[in-house]
Amino acid sequence: GTRQVCPSVTSNYLLAATNASGETDQTVTVRIAPGSLPQIVFFTADPPELQPGKCAVLQWDARNADTVTLRNVTTGDTTAVAAQGSRQACPSQTTNYALTARNVAGEVGQTVTVRIVPGPSPKIAYFTATPSDLQPGKCSALQWNVTGAETVTLKNLTSGEAFLVPSQGGQQVCPAQTTSYVLTAKNQFGEDNWTVAVRVIACSVAEVLQFTISPDVITIGGTATLSWEVRRSEERRVGKE
Repeated sequence: GTRQVCPSVTSNYLLAATNASGETDQTVTVRIAPGSLPQIVFFTADPPELQPGKCAVLQWDARNADTVTLRNVTTGDTTAVAAQGSRQACPSQTTNYALTARNVAGEVGQTVTVRIVPGPSPKIAYFTATPSDLQPGKCSALQWNVTGAETVTLKNLTSGEAFLVPSQGGQQVCPAQTTSYVLTAKNQFGEDNWTVAVRVIACSVAEVLQFTISPDVITIGGTATLSWEVRRSEERRVGKE
């Protein structure tokens, strides 16, 4: 007789014949010849470098495979996938992905890396106080220009008061004493800080440096010349006692 066999591994078969006189047997072996390994034509990540919060597309093409799996090496998550396909990956950190193709002859694998790179920090182009020196009761104009910031904060270091401001703008300040102001620009990748100081300079009393008369002796009807030099004076008066 005959019988069909389909072993998946090399196998031995025993045929035994028995009658009243005894038994005889024979063995035959069916050997499984090595087949062709699967092939991964390509396995890519596009783009291979991302900023946090962005995504890459994994694409692959596997041939002669009975099963194909995709594994996140960082988390250990493994998913069965089609032999040809794609999948979106949005890692929060640099991550390796492994693609494995298997058949009865064995398995092959490839790995791709999606790297997380930091984005640009904010930049303060300028932060100025005009004028930077004041007399009491006067005011100064703070002006600034910031790029790439999610938040911009202006803080009075003397009072501790802080408030959000636009990326480009200005603010009038009238401090009663010398005061420093700090501008802080932030985003998810970092921050930039600039500080300016507005100095309040106390007013000094007016001073007479010189006051003379020449000549100091005259006859009736004659004339004399008064001369003077003063400092920090807004008004000058000359009178007769």
